[in-house]
Amino acid sequence: MERLASEEFTELLAAASAEYDIIFIDVPPAIVAGDGLSIANRCDATVLVVKAFSEKRGLVSRIRNELGDARAEFLGVIVNSVRASAGGYLRGNIRASQGYTKDAA
Repeated sequence: MERLASEEFTELLAAASAEYDIIFIDVPPAIVAGDGLSIANRCDATVLVVKAFSEKRGLVSRIRNELGDARAEFLGVIVNSVRASAGGYLRGNIRASQGYTKDAA
């Protein structure tokens, strides 16, 4: 955590920004570590990745609000591990996307 808050890390990000158009930084889960919030203040944008049916809505909302308070623009939430058995609108979209994947293979 101390290294992420250091001036050296800020310089590393600045050097990488000068060299590359897009930089993705993957951090540990916000529940476990505060690395994401520390880095969010040095980034242009943030995205929250949530496992479907695993996290409580209140916890996700709290983390989203904390990211919203950071300097970085909050782009949204990515939900992973979605099952096709979720039902309704979501199930139809998942089946359609699976069809595209099978056609491409």
